[in-house]
Amino acid sequence: MRGIGVDVVSMARTERCLSPAFKRRAFTDREIEYAESHSPTVAQYAVTFAAKEASFKALGTGWTDGDDVEVVRDVRGQPRAVCRDGEKLLLSLAFETECAVAVALRR
Repeated sequence: MRGIGVDVVSMARTERCLSPAFKRRAFTDREIEYAESHSPTVAQYAVTFAAKEASFKALGTGWTDGDDVEVVRDVRGQPRAVCRDGEKLLLSLAFETECAVAVALRR
């Protein structure tokens, strides 16, 4: 294993932050499309943001740019983080009423 990261995100804080400018800065077009097409939308943004934060931690870089890591899902819905350089990280995502959590694993 080369790195692991975890992050927890508040649903209430996510809801307060979801301006168009924040979305453009923090998410890719594909992530925005996914979140907007799934319910609850706030939860989708929160868990995606948590996944990106956990991924940056696993990479050891800290947050760089919102499109440096993209959260995608395969045909079965399994999430992965894809880095700008093509590296893929394993993700485990979950959310409840008050928070979302993500774990990223860099192999």
